[in-house]
Amino acid sequence: MTFRRLLWWGDLEAGRRRDARRGILGWPKWVYVALASALLFAEAGRRLGAFGGDADSGAASEVVLVVLALTGAIAALGAPFRMYWRHDAALLARLPLPGRALFGLA
Repeated sequence: MTFRRLLWWGDLEAGRRRDARRGILGWPKWVYVALASALLFAEAGRRLGAFGGDADSGAASEVVLVVLALTGAIAALGAPFRMYWRHDAALLARLPLPGRALFGLA
């Protein structure tokens, strides 16, 4: 078993998991990101007075900064988990695979 064959099996399983685990209503993840971005843009516009209300640029920038800080924290804390811990790590550890194949897979 080579790491290329192991990657092929991993990609096949990941595709099956992705198809089985769609978001709410079966939409792809980019749709949710676009909706959240539109909501953030609309809230910042509302606070800037784009919809006929009172303008408060300080509040609008606070909302944007808080959202950016939260997304940055989520990305920073989630990256090591996605890099070093795979969902199939327990299975791969029990398989009689050579270390070179596992290292190539990592």
